[in-house]
Amino acid sequence: MGHARRLRHGGGLAQLLRIMRDPSQPVGRRDDMAKAAAPFCHSRLSSVEHSGEIARPTVIRAPAVSATLDEWRAEYAPGAKEKH
Repeated sequence: MGHARRLRHGGGLAQLLRIMRDPSQPVGRRDDMAKAAAPFCHSRLSSVEHSGEIARPTVIRAPAVSATLDEWRAEYAPGAKEKH
């Protein structure tokens, strides 16, 4: 009797999990049982319809490029004077 037929005739999820967890079973069979049990143990992701605004415009302000490291330190390093 095949696996699918056995499940239809009273095997159920408990049987799938028992075989899947049994280290004496061949790896291939355990893999098949895991695949068959997965839909009953783990939910699937579903697509979601978004409402409202999905993207917002974003403005990124980056500091100007400094010509030298000393120039950068004078402007941005901790302890440098605040520029308003």
